[in-house]
Amino acid sequence: MKEVTRSPFRLQGIARFKVDGKTTDVTGFAMREAAVILPDLGTGPNTPIVVSYWFAGRGETVWEGERLVEVLVGPATFDVPAPATGRLVEIRAREDAPVLPGALLGRIAVSDKGGSGESADGPDAGSEGGGTDAWPEPAPPSVRSASLMTTFHERSAGVIPFRRLDDQGFVYLVLHSATVRNPRAKWEFPKGGVEAGETTHQTAAREFQEETGLLDWSFVDGFERTLSYTYIRRGRKVVKMVTYYLVEVGDPAFPTRSAEHVEDPHGQWFHWGSFEEINQLLYHSKIRQVFADADAWLQK
Repeated sequence: MKEVTRSPFRLQGIARFKVDGKTTDVTGFAMREAAVILPDLGTGPNTPIVVSYWFAGRGETVWEGERLVEVLVGPATFDVPAPATGRLVEIRAREDAPVLPGALLGRIAVSDKGGSGESADGPDAGSEGGGTDAWPEPAPPSVRSASLMTTFHERSAGVIPFRRLDDQGFVYLVLHSATVRNPRAKWEFPKGGVEAGETTHQTAAREFQEETGLLDWSFVDGFERTLSYTYIRRGRKVVKMVTYYLVEVGDPAFPTRSAEHVEDPHGQWFHWGSFEEINQLLYHSKIRQVFADADAWLQK
């Protein structure tokens, strides 16, 4: 007779049991667990690595290759993808926790047989085009060095908008993103990807116009800064470079919201503020450094 013991937890209403020492759900399908491992990012032993944000919570469905955990590596940001499709059953490394390459960040429960009720191609995929309701067979988890991944390069450009105040110096504009998933990084300057045939200057102008609808503004000659950061997307290393320019905005300075932005919990989707206020809203250290350079340049 098989030995069956009830698991001390439930996952999204699914009872978990131990059958002969192997985890099983109520349907009887065996559940394997894929480890979420921090890969070797090619950093030195003295470079701090900190878990920044989990894009899924415990018990939620995750999809193989989609970004799952954001980590900060010094001033750079990396996205660690889910190694398999399944449900996130454990978060071992909490946000703001220091970690080392090879560390176990969490675990994903992966069904060995069909019956999930969701397509292996993603939560919105249909049955056409070879879709299936079975969980896909995942590759075994591994610690893959970022130095061995295929590297892709992306270019973006944006602006740091400001207004001159007669007695209070400068105020700056940031927008609350609808697409950035990390809630701590949603406030940002207008920016977007460089399209074919565009210069970064043209991209910055187009993105600012599209994202704000403002008409009374102009570039300030002499300021240009480029930052770069690296992240992992679907097993590929992406090196992204973003060039920023300064633009001076006239009155009235009330932007028109685009589909790329959403209100924050306080009902604001844009904010004009002092250097100190905006610096508190910006999340990543590299853009804060570019912002500090812009403010110092204007103060000269």
